[in-house]
Amino acid sequence: AQDRTVSSPELVAMSYDAGDGRQQITVVDPRQRVLAVYHVDRATGAQALKSVRNLNWDLMIEDFNSDKPTPREVRALTQR
Repeated sequence: AQDRTVSSPELVAMSYDAGDGRQQITVVDPRQRVLAVYHVDRATGAQALKSVRNLNWDLMIEDFNSDKPTPREVRALTQR
């Protein structure tokens, strides 16, 4: 299957071939800032919710798990 992204003002849905007979579907609600991930078994059509996360607090982090230069260091360089 082909990877796809479909969006509307209410939802963004991304489909990804996860291999081994599974498709991963990621759904984002931009208004509520929530992400949900599902796995779909291609043979049976069975759907499994794998995770749900409110992104609000994640998106407030300035940098996390990033290599140097950090965003703060880049900002300091551009303000000289």
